[in-house]
Amino acid sequence: MERVAASKGRSATCRPAAASWGGRWGSAVRSRSASMEQMFHASRRDATCVSACAARDPATGAGHSPPAPPGDLAMRQLLALLFSLAATPLAAQEPSLARPNLLLREVVTGMPRGERQEVQVLTASFRPGDRTVFHTHRHPVTVYVLEGAFTLEMEGRAPALVRAGEALVEPPGVRMTGYNRAEGPLRVIIVYVSEPGMPFLDPIHP
Repeated sequence: MERVAASKGRSATCRPAAASWGGRWGSAVRSRSASMEQMFHASRRDATCVSACAARDPATGAGHSPPAPPGDLAMRQLLALLFSLAATPLAAQEPSLARPNLLLREVVTGMPRGERQEVQVLTASFRPGDRTVFHTHRHPVTVYVLEGAFTLEMEGRAPALVRAGEALVEPPGVRMTGYNRAEGPLRVIIVYVSEPGMPFLDPIHP
């Protein structure tokens, strides 16, 4: 019985010592881990500093910064595009108002007087030497030349020559013939306002 009691006493005495030893060992391990982590971060900072200094120092022979990762390059390109768009004048981004330019203004007689009128828009193409029939119009006709030169010969009046970008009003009731006397093709746009169903021209037969 005395030996058992003595054994128990020694076990109880050893437990605090073991606990104390284990605590010192755990503290030493944690301290060593913290030191290694600090050394790791310090080495990364040193490596970053060395790379930056080498890129700035001409003596290293590099002369340029190290290439950026693909993600950084794409981000830089996107920012450059945004800055360029921001620097673009506002007027270049928004469409301006279109305004008509006056090409021809002329007081005429012989326009239709009914409550309803019909508007005809026609085109005509002439090869060199082509002409219209000998004809008259019941109402004024407006001719705009797209390409070439249009010659209008009217009975009792001087011939009229209209070039590309110009316009002419043909008078009503006058006998006339249109020609392409130029060396190139002729294209015109014709606008005619009349009573509904009225023909564009009345041919004159010899």
